[in-house]
Amino acid sequence: MKAVATEVILTVGVLIAVGFALLQLRGVFFAQQELNKEEVVEAFAKDLDSIIDKAIATTGDAAFVYYPNIKQYRVEIKDNTVLILDKISGKTSTFSKLMPKIADNSFEDCEKIFVVKVKEKIAVYCKCLELGENCSDSLLCCSGYCNPSSQKCEELPICPSDRICSGATEASKDSLGRDCCPSDKPICSNQHCCPVDKSMWCNKPKNGDSRCMSIDEYNQECEQEICPPTISQCYGKWHWNNYGGKFSMNAIFYTCDMFEVCYDPVVKEIAEETINCCNNQCNGNCHSLCQLALSDSGLSSNDNSITRKKCYGLYIIYGLDDARRWLKGYNKMNLEQPASIMLTQGTWMCTGYSIVLTTLLRSVGYEKNEVYSVCGPEHAYNLVKFPDESKYRFVDTVGNTLYISGISVWDWYKHNYGFCRTNYNSNNPNAIFPTQCSGCMNDEGNFYCPQESDIILGDSC
Repeated sequence: MKAVATEVILTVGVLIAVGFALLQLRGVFFAQQELNKEEVVEAFAKDLDSIIDKAIATTGDAAFVYYPNIKQYRVEIKDNTVLILDKISGKTSTFSKLMPKIADNSFEDCEKIFVVKVKEKIAVYCKCLELGENCSDSLLCCSGYCNPSSQKCEELPICPSDRICSGATEASKDSLGRDCCPSDKPICSNQHCCPVDKSMWCNKPKNGDSRCMSIDEYNQECEQEICPPTISQCYGKWHWNNYGGKFSMNAIFYTCDMFEVCYDPVVKEIAEETINCCNNQCNGNCHSLCQLALSDSGLSSNDNSITRKKCYGLYIIYGLDDARRWLKGYNKMNLEQPASIMLTQGTWMCTGYSIVLTTLLRSVGYEKNEVYSVCGPEHAYNLVKFPDESKYRFVDTVGNTLYISGISVWDWYKHNYGFCRTNYNSNNPNAIFPTQCSGCMNDEGNFYCPQESDIILGDSC
């Protein structure tokens, strides 16, 4: 009978962006010499076959680790057929699977074997492959990338947007020089890379050193801090410092000149108001739609870090909407200025609303891969991923009118211009021409925009 246990996380780089439990299965063979020669290899093959079946049957991504008692063996996997050789007896046993695809591989004499399923693909190995080693599939590489041309493990050429984490000590550089979180710590939180099950970085724990925490642990053990210096590369780099990367939105700017995250006093004051109003159930100096933000976020009935963060986002969005808290009205002649200037002068055009919304959401803790400014033909708006959702929504607050895709029933942009909001002027983050919109942008730089499959399109498309 096999013993089954559960670990928190597997610290092997090839387990890509999944927070599943790791099931450990131990072999029950007696000493290799004490069993019938055929029984040894057949029992091994039967166990491994069973574990692969468990992985296939598991909903979503999964990982298992198996500890065989057989000591001298070789496993060869080719074309979905697994061959096991008992080195002592010379006996072999094989089994095959029609689907899903099992990555070709070979290894021998390992104390433990990993069986990993990611996106309907299976990998079986005892250690992930290092940079420069021959590979057949990216699942086998510690870096998470097998170059199909060279068939060698290489650094990930372009980091997925949700794993970019500028300044993170745990990150490594991709081919564009961006800091990319490793696959076993794919979540970027406060300029640190965290595993999925401990997705929030705490700078000031009540006990112990700064570290990644689970949501519940973060709520109970982390001293809350508004606008910590690590929140953005633009912290302290405001008002035409020419700091950060260039982006284009009607003209060419530096990110930190415009997205003034936590600018003190203007932006930081709004961040403090937002957090205080949500956390104190709209007591104090709150705008007129605070109660709606509490209700729509779920915070009024269930207080946790997810509903609070969603309340922060909705409080800011609604404050740019009918509450008219900071920007009031529309003026096409008012060209882009730093966020703090636009917030104090009140009337702006669509790009101003977009830059301000991104700046404010970043200031209350939305990660750099959770809010972008982006523009389609003739218009600018935002993409926002709320904390309880896996996809982005279009958010448009221009002129104190509100559109949130999948929630709002009518999109005036589509009605007036006839364009789908995924029809971006440019999805090239390196575009810096004044007539182009350089992909999706925020204080941390320019990014490739999410695919349509990662956006709740609503009535816009």
